[in-house]
Amino acid sequence: MIRNYLLVTFRNLIKNRVFTIINILGLGLALSVCIVAFFNHMFNFEFDRTHENFDKIYRVTSFRDMEGREQEYGLVPATLGLEIKKDIPGIEKSARLLRAGLPVKKGDDLFPMEISFVDPEFLDIFTLPVINGDLKSIEGQGIALISQTAANTLFGDDYPIGKMVSILDDRGKEFTFAVGGVFADFPDNSSFRIDILSHFDNLILMRGLIDTDWKMWVNALFIMIPDKSSLSSIAQSMKTYLPVQNRAREDFKINRFNLVPLDEVG
Repeated sequence: MIRNYLLVTFRNLIKNRVFTIINILGLGLALSVCIVAFFNHMFNFEFDRTHENFDKIYRVTSFRDMEGREQEYGLVPATLGLEIKKDIPGIEKSARLLRAGLPVKKGDDLFPMEISFVDPEFLDIFTLPVINGDLKSIEGQGIALISQTAANTLFGDDYPIGKMVSILDDRGKEFTFAVGGVFADFPDNSSFRIDILSHFDNLILMRGLIDTDWKMWVNALFIMIPDKSSLSSIAQSMKTYLPVQNRAREDFKINRFNLVPLDEVG
């Protein structure tokens, strides 16, 4: 009986082959769209979630008036990162980040790379799987951590720990760093694109900056707050730094600072 049913069904499909082909193609297209939508959803849902402290990490942003309306900026004063950790209860860790797209020299070749200068607590806030060496070595002066891709680009199959990398600043001056560790590349669904990490103080030395100067800005300031109930009081406390900041930069006055959860940063 089942054989007869199958035979009748097959004959109907052959008889109405045009409609059969249209239905099969439509079903295939629908399934393809569903699969793409699913993976797109998972890509966005898991954005930055590889970090163990994902739900405790916040980015400090600033708001100022621009062309008649208030706009949000990722830039914040460098000194703010030093002060809030010292003065405001509830902040467990803080790390400033300043990006620089600079060439790295290897022999006669130059490789453009994304370099980020950070405070050491960046490695406590974010999870970076170690491939070789010790990521804590970033605390030393003249030390650089490099991504796995950067290690392959610069050193091939050679063991990279202890080898030297030369970074050229925007004036063409050469600075040499020893490789202290190699970290796994950040995944595609991450807010970061980093080839080389180094201590924030190395940037201060390279450029002759003063990080207690409220005129200096950084690309990002991340803080770790274990207790979400303290968010409001922390945001309120940050208002105390507005007068000194706005006196230092009368051309770029800030209205307020904000705390953005990591899952809203990307």
